[in-house]
Amino acid sequence: SIHSVIEGKFVVVVTAGWGANEVLVFRSEDVKKGDAKPVSKATLKHIWRGTALLTNESKRSVLAVSGASDGTIYRYEVSAEGTLTALPAWKIAAPKDEKETSFIGSIAVDGDTVFAVDETKRPQSAGQNRLLKIVGGEVVGELVLGTECSGFA
Repeated sequence: SIHSVIEGKFVVVVTAGWGANEVLVFRSEDVKKGDAKPVSKATLKHIWRGTALLTNESKRSVLAVSGASDGTIYRYEVSAEGTLTALPAWKIAAPKDEKETSFIGSIAVDGDTVFAVDETKRPQSAGQNRLLKIVGGEVVGELVLGTECSGFA
């Protein structure tokens, strides 16, 4: 599970792996009391361990969730009540000379820029991962990382 806290009011838990792949939103005060039921949830085919909170120019809270082998960053607007509303996902392409899709792992945010680790093991790159710089859903830069490197946001 990966946790993010939104404005001190909500805790977001992402379950990933072999079971259900869900994004769950809980009220922080309910979690503290030990009596938490999800306020909202979304179920996805693939999720990995990355979540990050984006705030755009309209001051909406947008949660970004790594989509693992879907090569996607899923995005959800989080309302003041904790309700998740799906926004268009960002499909992250593999390098042009490769046929595999990207495997998006950890993600982090700096202003309007999203950084994501593409954990795809590619023979052409000796199994090295890439750190991607993403603006508006487009990869605008990348850095080849060492083998078996994985960031944690």
